[in-house]
Parts: sequence; structure tokens; C-alpha cells
Amino acid sequence: MKITIIAYAQVKEYFAASFEYELKEGSTVQQLLESLCVFKPEAERILQHCRFAIADGIVNSSELLKDKDVVHIIPPSSGG
Repeated sequence: MKITIIAYAQVKEYFAASFEYELKEGSTVQQLLESLCVFKPEAERILQHCRFAIADGIVNSSELLKDKDVVHIIPPSSGG
């Protein structure tokens, strides 16, 4: 299946702002995270602290992905 990934802030240092990514059917967000860490090992540190969103909602690592999902990778932020 193909999904679209949208990267934000520091994540864009390792990935394009928007790109298509292929995964096997039935993959979870956790499996996406693991796959991205293999694809770009240098991004693992930041990816381990990111949140993932689909359809404007934060999802947990066990969320099943579907073909044509748009997954947003949101790095940690701080502010005051």
C-alpha cells in the first residue's frame, strides 16, 4: 500500500516535506516508524520522540494504516 507522509520542523532535516512511502498491507504506525528508522537510520533519534497523526487526529502506535492514508509526523516542540 502507498501512504503519503507529511514531515514537519526537524523531521524535514531527514525527509522531504511530503513524500509517498510504501508499506505492506495491514501495517501499523509502529511498523511505519520502524521502517522509517531503517530507511533513514540517522533520523531514528528524532522519530522516537515524534507523534503521528492521521485525518487531523493523533494516533497511537497500534493504529492500522490504510492505502492512501496521509500520515503527519509531528516532532516534539516546546514553548512558553
